[in-house]
Amino acid sequence: MSKWAGRGISMFASLIAARMLGPSEFGIWSAILLVFSYAYFSELGVGLAMGRQIPYLKSKGREGEIPGVIDTGFTVLLATSLLAALAIFIGTYFFFSESIVSYLRPATAVFVAIQIYIFCRSVCRGEAKFVIQSKAEVILGASYLLLVAIFTRRFGVYSLLLAMLTANMVAIAYILKAARIRLNLKLRRKYLKLVLGMGIQFFFISIVQCVYLTTDKLLAGRFFPVREFGIYNMAFMFSIFLNLFSQAMHESFIPYTTMRYAATGDKEGVRAYLLSLLRMLNLFLPVLIGLVCISVGPAIKYFLPGYIQAVSITKIVIFANFFYLTFNMSVQYFTAIGRPVKWIPYMLCGILFNLVLGYTFIKMGLGIQWLAISVLVTSAFISLLLMLRVFIDYRRGALQAGLLLARIYWPLIYALAAYFLARKLPGFFLQAGVFLLLAMPLLLVVFRLKREFSLTYQRIDSNVWDMRQD
Repeated sequence: MSKWAGRGISMFASLIAARMLGPSEFGIWSAILLVFSYAYFSELGVGLAMGRQIPYLKSKGREGEIPGVIDTGFTVLLATSLLAALAIFIGTYFFFSESIVSYLRPATAVFVAIQIYIFCRSVCRGEAKFVIQSKAEVILGASYLLLVAIFTRRFGVYSLLLAMLTANMVAIAYILKAARIRLNLKLRRKYLKLVLGMGIQFFFISIVQCVYLTTDKLLAGRFFPVREFGIYNMAFMFSIFLNLFSQAMHESFIPYTTMRYAATGDKEGVRAYLLSLLRMLNLFLPVLIGLVCISVGPAIKYFLPGYIQAVSITKIVIFANFFYLTFNMSVQYFTAIGRPVKWIPYMLCGILFNLVLGYTFIKMGLGIQWLAISVLVTSAFISLLLMLRVFIDYRRGALQAGLLLARIYWPLIYALAAYFLARKLPGFFLQAGVFLLLAMPLLLVVFRLKREFSLTYQRIDSNVWDMRQD
């Protein structure tokens, strides 16, 4: 819950910044963040490797090696991040437009601080210190919100850079103290393979994932004015908050599934466990999606009137979040069994599909909202492919496979029908109330499955502990 609160605060701070900056300056800020999203991969997957290798070593009884792995990972991360920051700084003289150059040069220091924070957060996740990780998110979000509220109107984009730098430094200090993590610049060769062996896999995966998630934004930045680019990115702000739901599940259960597979080697058990979790969450998420879709129109109208064009785009991309949950659960499965690269072909397929579809819409002269439609269609397509690859047992026959797909996707269809019925009514509160009433059957099934899932979790957890003791 505190992780949700922290990231929710950060999102609210971004909404305040968007209101104060206006669409054009917010478009510049979005372009800087897009540069960051690609520069992030300079760390060669080390941060993500921490989240996988630390619980793996614990499950094997090799806790004494963890400090050496952390030191090696931090040394690699800091060296590569500094090189990436230098490359960005040099690149401002050759490759970037004049509108963002003056902001991008000081942003290199912010980038390094973000990289270190993400690494510390990954170590916390790997050591299953979720409370500390969540509190760090709250501290980060609250610090960022305070500084944005104080300085943005006066200093514009520069204030966002200062706020992000300060907030990340404060959060890093908290994690290091609370989790008692010591970061030493020591490159230990015996652990380098352990770090980079898994890290390189995550490196290629993360690059492919980033291109997959930003293909539409690259098209928007290339073919639409900076104002429309800012409006398009604002639409994704609301989507990001919902995506935190599936991302939080993904981050919370990776250490557990990794330990389970390391202790038992049971792929089918991990798959069944994730499928039961996916079924439960796929019942709850459509209710959140419907409520956000009902709320987003009034929220933008009264709080962000300069972004009124973002309403239709926001509703489209919000529905794509349903498919991101399947996406993240599939990633978790491949990560748990130590084969994350098996995920890459599906992402490459999604990139090509989204690129062709989005470019076709642009050449047809359709508006920027059609890029959001291409994101929704692509997400649904890749979600179906991953379901067929990871969770469908073809030995049980086509009928059972069809029934499983129906159980996964029917909540979204039901919630869509409830949403379209509710939105015909006048007034926000009446719409929200009727939608919740119509969605009540989904919530009742969630509570029933939650009990079954809790019993399954306890039983599997007991089995893993017994096997570790043996």
